[in-house]
Amino acid sequence: MKRMISIFLILLAVSVSIFGNAHAATPIISSIDPGHGPASGGIQITITGSNFEVGTRVTFGGIEGTEVMVSETKLFCTTPAHIPGVVQVIVTNPDDSSSGSVSYTYDPPPTINTVNPDNGYEFGGDDITITGNNFTDGAIVAFDGILATNVQVLSSTEISCTTPPNENGSTDIVVTNPDGQTATYERGFYYILQPPPAIMAIEPSKGPISGGIFVTINGANFFEGAMVTFGGEKATNINVVSDTTITCPTPLCQGCDPSDPDGKIEVDVEVRNADGQCDISTYTYLVIPLQLSPAQGPAYGGTTVTIEPGDESVSFLTGGTTTVTFSGISASDVSVYPDKIICTTPLASDIGIADVVVNNSSQSFTCSDCYKYTCISDAERQALIDFYTNTNGQNWTDKTGWLGNKYTECTWKGVVCDAGQEHVEKLILDNNNLDGTLPESIADLSNLQVISIKNNKARTPIPETILDLNLKDGQSDFSWNHLCIDDGEPLTEFLNQKQLGNKDFRFVQQKEDGSFCKLPETSLLVIPASLNVDESQYAEIPEDESQLDDLFFSFTVKPAPGLEYKSDVIVKLYSSNLSECNVYPASVTLSAENWNHGAKAYVIPEKDEIADGLQTCTILTAPAISSDGNFNNVNPEDVTVFVSDTDQGVSITGIYPNIGTTNKEFTATLKGTGFDGATKVYIFKSGDESQKTEITMITVVSSTEITLTIPAQKEEGQYALKVSNDENDVLEGAITIKAYQSEVDDQEKKKAIIIAGGGSYSANVLWTATKNCANRAYLALMSQGYSHDSIKYLSPEIYIDVDGDGVSDVDAEPTQKNLENTIKIWAKTIEPGADELLIYMTGHGGDGTFELRDGEILEATVLNGWLNDLQQTMPGKLIFIYDACVSGSFLSLLTPEAGKERYVIASTSAEERTWFLDDGEFSFSYHFWNAVENKGRLYSSFVDGKNMMIGQTSLIDIDGDGEINIISDDKGELIISDDIIIGRGRVAAVSYPVIENVVSENITLSCGETSATISVSALSSLNDIFVVWGRIIPPSYVEGKLPEQEVTYLPSIKLSPAEGKDDTYEATYEGLTELGMYRAIVYAVDTGLNESLPKEITITKQCKGDIDGNGNIGLSDILFVLKITGGMTITDSSIERYLPFVDVNGDDKIGLEDGIYLLQSLAGLR
Repeated sequence: MKRMISIFLILLAVSVSIFGNAHAATPIISSIDPGHGPASGGIQITITGSNFEVGTRVTFGGIEGTEVMVSETKLFCTTPAHIPGVVQVIVTNPDDSSSGSVSYTYDPPPTINTVNPDNGYEFGGDDITITGNNFTDGAIVAFDGILATNVQVLSSTEISCTTPPNENGSTDIVVTNPDGQTATYERGFYYILQPPPAIMAIEPSKGPISGGIFVTINGANFFEGAMVTFGGEKATNINVVSDTTITCPTPLCQGCDPSDPDGKIEVDVEVRNADGQCDISTYTYLVIPLQLSPAQGPAYGGTTVTIEPGDESVSFLTGGTTTVTFSGISASDVSVYPDKIICTTPLASDIGIADVVVNNSSQSFTCSDCYKYTCISDAERQALIDFYTNTNGQNWTDKTGWLGNKYTECTWKGVVCDAGQEHVEKLILDNNNLDGTLPESIADLSNLQVISIKNNKARTPIPETILDLNLKDGQSDFSWNHLCIDDGEPLTEFLNQKQLGNKDFRFVQQKEDGSFCKLPETSLLVIPASLNVDESQYAEIPEDESQLDDLFFSFTVKPAPGLEYKSDVIVKLYSSNLSECNVYPASVTLSAENWNHGAKAYVIPEKDEIADGLQTCTILTAPAISSDGNFNNVNPEDVTVFVSDTDQGVSITGIYPNIGTTNKEFTATLKGTGFDGATKVYIFKSGDESQKTEITMITVVSSTEITLTIPAQKEEGQYALKVSNDENDVLEGAITIKAYQSEVDDQEKKKAIIIAGGGSYSANVLWTATKNCANRAYLALMSQGYSHDSIKYLSPEIYIDVDGDGVSDVDAEPTQKNLENTIKIWAKTIEPGADELLIYMTGHGGDGTFELRDGEILEATVLNGWLNDLQQTMPGKLIFIYDACVSGSFLSLLTPEAGKERYVIASTSAEERTWFLDDGEFSFSYHFWNAVENKGRLYSSFVDGKNMMIGQTSLIDIDGDGEINIISDDKGELIISDDIIIGRGRVAAVSYPVIENVVSENITLSCGETSATISVSALSSLNDIFVVWGRIIPPSYVEGKLPEQEVTYLPSIKLSPAEGKDDTYEATYEGLTELGMYRAIVYAVDTGLNESLPKEITITKQCKGDIDGNGNIGLSDILFVLKITGGMTITDSSIERYLPFVDVNGDDKIGLEDGIYLLQSLAGLR
């Protein structure tokens, strides 16, 4: 030992001499990063080289930099200001020895020359072009400090953007480059007062007092968010087709007297834009002896219509013969009850308003102009046929209904008509093997708002007639086709403007001849970048990898054309949602052998046993690593995977509406999967299936929808529904029966606002998760008795059909103006006014801020002002749920005024990032809303969401003081007895699985070990265990991330039943390469998709003496010790993190004992 110490002391003396006393050689610069910056200076640069000393000076074109920090091979400093241009950078040591010079470029600031157009409406939304000089990618544009959206830097001289809302008058435009340099165009844009709406005609101009007839309102200056009322009654399903056209159904005429002697009642029709300006016209309600529901349907017939008396003088006779005719043609399936007649409409003889005649035994009733037959025009039908022909429809993957009989067009696959079934609004034919060109006649689809043909073989030429369509900006999807047109073309600009997320619709797409539409911006390509797979293709990875091509679909990672091989390039691969798909292998390597044809990877669909139709997951590509550094941080395109579920059993997902009153039947729509003509539906009091009765009045609309009449129930309470054919499924608490209608009306006074922030702009990796969580909230609220009319959904993606009824459930974009109007006008004043309001908000968050959409930020203090204004008059509670990074920063900023009831929930503390794993399906939001659907209680749902998310701290304020309240104990059990009911308070009897035992809670690894076996046992569950997952949190997962950056990916493993061990699940994770403490979060999922509370396992990897953290003990570690003990300052920040796991004697510092330990290890004495 003495000899070893002597050796170390000699080395120490030498190190002091080397590192402390010797004169340094001339400094050498090998690189400077970044190599350019703003002329205003002020950015930090890194100079890499050698022979740098403490006291070194750095000059930029003769001007000295500031804040210089030095290590032996790196130098950090802040650039001084300088005139634009190239300058020479020189490093000078204290002994005046100087380096050779390297170039650094001072970038000039931007300038603005013109703005076109230079005026627009106050509500914003105008597309403008800014010309000037020195614009760079990532520039932002502001109008008097309000950020523009959809900013695209087209070139160094041109920017396009969309104006934000602003007040009337002139505004300054400021362009800010990423380097912080700005250009101001004073009074460059003038905001014009929004013109008032003008009604010119309403067609048809009359209809029955029962309402339900779709009308078209023609005029001018109609804008998104406009409201329509008839005699003061609000219309629903309002569709602002354009600034000249609105369609909507007429509401029930509440104030009309059925005994009016004139037989008609004229009411005011008001169109009111979001800014409060309005115009008024008239509509005539006809007093008729019968009320039809619905009062409108497609001309091909087949609509189930309920006919009820229009006044007390009408009643129906159940004996004798009853016939019903529509314009002289007999209806079918006529059923007579004392208070109604149900029948099925026949094929129409003509389009438009029809007379309905009921011959009921000895009495007859004629209802003139009381039913409307609808269909699309002949021109729209022909345009669809041309579309089918031009894109080789006979070879489509799914062409259900296409080229069917006239009037059936709205039922064709991918054709979505407006609510009145009179115009085609959307064509959704993604992944359907379209092969050909779009027809010239596509312009005849005059009301078309969305075209989505992603991942097909559509080709150029694109007809210029498409420019005549009024497509919604950022809502269509033309990507992953062979649509290759040049930049600057009007068609290119049009399609990019309409493209979902405002991305280049061409992406990096390979043409049929192998060339590319557009040269890729990255030097690594992924081909193809989207795949279609089916759950039935699931299989285990074979030992013989030659079988992979026969089992799975694949994609290839390859270098861009013209790049030569210099060194191996490694790209790691991950799945964004392991419950839907996985990827094999976990990384690909581009080597000399495969450089020209690329490296292949395979997508493995996960058979999740969930009847969920078409789902998506993303294969994420990590930044590349190459041995020569040339490809480091190059990030290839991610791969979008569409996972189909063709083997869907019978299931119930929801029923709407789901609240009724005792002794009164009501009509509802049942949603689910696997329905067919043999399907039966039963109803019974929840928990007592022995008393079930069959519901006989049902119509199977499709495999996913049944319309039915819920028979009158004598007792109030919760009722379950059961569907049965070859399989069965039960939805507990499907329906709530109340004793009084006033209780049902009270539910309509409970309103909700959902805000999905951000949008699908290219930099938003969170959008899929955001949308999934917002949609989950919508369905959970619907299950608890909220209706489409009592929920406002704000989203940058306007067309999201959450419940699958073919109608978008999004009401408006999430702008500040729209949100303010929704809170202060819709919730407060639109009847029925809210007695209670729930707000859910999710997306990107900051300290006291939330991103509504790209470039538009909401401050918590502004939101609080709106909420306080609402609660001045709203009598009940306000519930606010917020899931975003640092969402806890809102708690203290959303305090109500004295005496007001407010509950605020945040998914994280004010300093934490939030988790959105599995495309949002593993997040606080998703678990919270799952609990809301099953429990209908606020506090217990919060506790469920909090308990599932071990890696973040969810908070709640229940008394409005801005302080955190503790409502659960150390075991995660609720400690407050009085919970808050959400909606109708549905409670489903759910039993959650439990993991009783962790085989080893603490695992310790030594230097060379990189794997550990995670094992749990004694699992208990009412249902069978479906899968057990483990989430791995690495020691460094917080490093390199700001609190505002979400956790969207963590390594995951699936635990499998252990051989020879009863009731034990285990898996070995092999990626434990970092020093420090890993956390493994393990939870079980049963066949009912119920999740257990997670168990935590810690895995600590220690490597005594591995000072530099490279996993080995070597000379570099001894050099570190010599430098430290010799008095040198080490700037490598990672050493501080590694220190607890490499320190030899536990004194939390590197010293003599560490050096001796290293020498002994290298000498083989340890």
